[in-house]
Amino acid sequence: PRHVAQAPLAIAVSLLAMVLTFFLVAYQRRVVRQTGSVAISADSLHYAGDFFLNAGVILAVVVNGLFGVVLVDPLMALAIAGFLGWNAAVLARAAVDMLMDKEWPAEERERILGVILQNPAVAGVHELRTRTSGTDGFIQFHIALDPAMTLAAAHTVADEVEGVLGELYPQAEILIHMDPVGLAEHEQDTKY
Repeated sequence: PRHVAQAPLAIAVSLLAMVLTFFLVAYQRRVVRQTGSVAISADSLHYAGDFFLNAGVILAVVVNGLFGVVLVDPLMALAIAGFLGWNAAVLARAAVDMLMDKEWPAEERERILGVILQNPAVAGVHELRTRTSGTDGFIQFHIALDPAMTLAAAHTVADEVEGVLGELYPQAEILIHMDPVGLAEHEQDTKY
């Protein structure tokens, strides 16, 4: 490592890059919150790495200029590499989970079951499946209803359940299959 010859210029260029990168990353994070896009999240991570890289350059230049210490630059590079590596692994896992149609967390599934079973006409729930694809969620399940209920009444119950779930999960497509009590093999399985 060598001492920096043009410290003020290096700091000015890095500060400008940091300001521009900050606004880009802030915008991308807002888009990620709205869409859940793994691709934009990865791009945002790339630019966040650039932001920290420029911060590292400024720190290295200042420390080098004030104290003559030249090891700050490689140490910052290692720290940034660790940050990027860790976050890349987190993003990769999220992408694999999405591609593999991973079920939603147990807490969300329990919440869904609770909402379904609040309807007094629903005698049971089974075959609950949840997954996410891109920004869309998918919830599907079977409900057990009184076999004497008319088709119109059963449809009304399914619409009521779908309406409540739709308010809680507006980005989800909800598919409800109606079974008469006694027909389904697993109708007592009210969890999954």
